[in-house]
Amino acid sequence: MVSVSKASNFGNSYIGMFAKSGEQITLIGAGSSPKFESALASLGTTLVRATFANSNLAGIYCALNSNGIVASAQLEPSERKILKKLGMNFYACKDKKSSMGNNLCANDKGAIANPYIHRVEIAKISECLGVEVAQMMVAGFETVGMACVATNKGFVAHNSCTEEGLRGIESVLKVKGLNATVNMGTAHVGLGLLATSKGCVVGDLTSGFEISRVQEGLDLI
Repeated sequence: MVSVSKASNFGNSYIGMFAKSGEQITLIGAGSSPKFESALASLGTTLVRATFANSNLAGIYCALNSNGIVASAQLEPSERKILKKLGMNFYACKDKKSSMGNNLCANDKGAIANPYIHRVEIAKISECLGVEVAQMMVAGFETVGMACVATNKGFVAHNSCTEEGLRGIESVLKVKGLNATVNMGTAHVGLGLLATSKGCVVGDLTSGFEISRVQEGLDLI
């Protein structure tokens, strides 16, 4: 059964800053609230608690799919060690735009990335995730990891993303999607949404209409 939950982290409805999910695991800041952690059960994943550049901002510093984790080079050696022990590929991006949760959106079929990340780093990211990585804007924004959230069944993108833009994302991620908002009008959907093919968690300010739109885009209906 598809599961949808609403959540905040200590009252902050921008939950996408504090966690990042693939189909198998969800990375979450070690200092997150118990209620937030409980809501993540909707994703059907294993929770991995850690710090990220000495913060709880897993959703800012990391991106992942079932094959690998791409993290910021700002992570401490001890933090990287935890992620490397998960049995997945791991790469710490050395580009200046290395906050990968902001700059990369991936599923198990493809990935889109900030168009200004160096091509050498893109090749290494592609190897880590085991998918093609295409560099593009989403609705004119280079921070594609916050402008788009994808699973193996669908995606939702920034509400200003055009039909042409949606088709471009579809061609890379190989799933269909829609534009949407969360948290009563936040168009950078990655700030208020965590999702897998099994379910999703939205920021607790998200309206019923917004939830329906997210569910449709992610093929969770």
